[in-house]
Amino acid sequence: FLGSLKVSFLELEGHMVPSNGYIFNDGEVVYVADCKGIVPQALGKIKVKPKLLVLPLTVIKSHYEKFYHMELDKLLEYVNLIKPEATIINHMASECDYDEVNSLTPDNVFPAFDGMVIEF
Repeated sequence: FLGSLKVSFLELEGHMVPSNGYIFNDGEVVYVADCKGIVPQALGKIKVKPKLLVLPLTVIKSHYEKFYHMELDKLLEYVNLIKPEATIINHMASECDYDEVNSLTPDNVFPAFDGMVIEF
């Protein structure tokens, strides 16, 4: 706990070293960055429907067999599984075109941009 804010870790997969995402207030906000996926058992830590889910997208689709980052199809699988009110896409590489990513995602999924402010 940080004051009245409950923070839990979400185990991620992808890189050669362990990494974590963060779950705030049992899932009210879920923040994930720089990974290929979320460990399946860790998804059970999300106990409420998130108001906001933040997920990484490095490239829309990789041409490498061994790729350590999330692609768009996997990101959308998590959106459909977790069912947040809104999803922000972070960690986009320069190969990702903002308008193209925006056109390939549902209305409640938004690519992040420099200077973006999120209010609750």
